[in-house]
Amino acid sequence: MKQIIIMRETLIKAYKHYEGLILFVLKLITGMVIFNMISGIGQPSELFESLSQPPMDAPFRTLLAILFTILPPTAGYGLITLHIGIQFSGNLGANIFIMIFLLCLIFFYVRLAPKESGFIIATFFGFYLGLPYIVPLIGGLYFGFKVIIPITIGVFIWEFAPVAQEFIAGEGIEGAGLTELPGIFSEMYKDLLASVLGSHQWIFTAFVFAMVVAAVFLISRASIDYAKDIAIGAGIIMNLFGFMIAVSVTELNTPMLGVFILTLISALFTWCVRFFDVALDYKRTERVQFEDDDYYYYVKAVPKIASDNRPRRLQPQPAADYDYREE
Repeated sequence: MKQIIIMRETLIKAYKHYEGLILFVLKLITGMVIFNMISGIGQPSELFESLSQPPMDAPFRTLLAILFTILPPTAGYGLITLHIGIQFSGNLGANIFIMIFLLCLIFFYVRLAPKESGFIIATFFGFYLGLPYIVPLIGGLYFGFKVIIPITIGVFIWEFAPVAQEFIAGEGIEGAGLTELPGIFSEMYKDLLASVLGSHQWIFTAFVFAMVVAAVFLISRASIDYAKDIAIGAGIIMNLFGFMIAVSVTELNTPMLGVFILTLISALFTWCVRFFDVALDYKRTERVQFEDDDYYYYVKAVPKIASDNRPRRLQPQPAADYDYREE
């Protein structure tokens, strides 16, 4: 166990020393993957067609990925929207339809919650990599209820991006005149709304993820030993039972064996993140109590595990030594 703790401390020190570079590289890789995925959709106009063909496509995507890395989150989402607009520039109707949705997303959510909006991309990446169950576990453990909205948006985009593309291809938008677009958009809106309301896949998936976030967050904040580890276990159970119920009562096309295996892998990854974040020695938990003129305090102190851990005793100071004045 001591060797594991030493390895943990070594890795943490290395990460803190190179934190800026590591985060830059991870965000750059994320940007490269995102813009590579976007480059395979849509139909660019003649004006932008050269940007999607060799030898210009790789440098252009690399430039966008670098800008995505160095710019703030809202501007990064703006770059993604711009690239999607370029990819659909050859189809005016589809471009207008998609850009309206993405701009509404940026102005009404991303701009107001730039940090939490990262879970939209995280959820999309989770599905793309086949491990979406990591996202609600991590979100509940470290962010709480506020990530439910971006996770739901990410689930919705993942489930309906192919559906929307099929609708756009089948509604005869390409080549339509401006006078014909309002009628076409009206029909598309009705068809998409019916598809959204009639689909149980994204609704149940988003609901189960929300329940996992809530369970993990509430349990991880409880004043009990091994609260975060218990929270991860509760998240596993909530995820498995949630999808079991969804599959049994609906026509949800989700193989439970795959859900079980991927949930365990996601839980293992989440536990590793928790272990490197903080490791506590609950065997040496101490409880102290003291008072001042207005309150009586109960304090539970759990020491962190370190390679040079030595037994220590908390020495609460007398009430007179505490200074409660506001600075």
